[in-house]
Amino acid sequence: MRQQVQNENRASFETKAAESLRRARKQPLMTPQESTDAFLALDRNRDGFLSRSELPPEMVILRSQFDKYDTDHDHRLSYSEFANYTDVVPDERGSAERAGHE
Repeated sequence: MRQQVQNENRASFETKAAESLRRARKQPLMTPQESTDAFLALDRNRDGFLSRSELPPEMVILRSQFDKYDTDHDHRLSYSEFANYTDVVPDERGSAERAGHE
């Protein structure tokens, strides 16, 4: 019985470890350059931060989760806070790119 439990625990651990490794190897959804370009395109007043008013209406996800990514709660996103967003949300990339061409 003890051996069976140990084998099950080992298999469970190995499965979880393999899953964690797969997630760790996952590439960000934007390259650092794409993230920088998007941030600069959105930062219309060039203050180095993004306010809600600088986000186009099409960026529904970021607008609705702004407070989640604003980790220092200063009501604006620094580049690193924005980069946390671009690592996980691919759907709104076009909006940031279009904002730079207006």
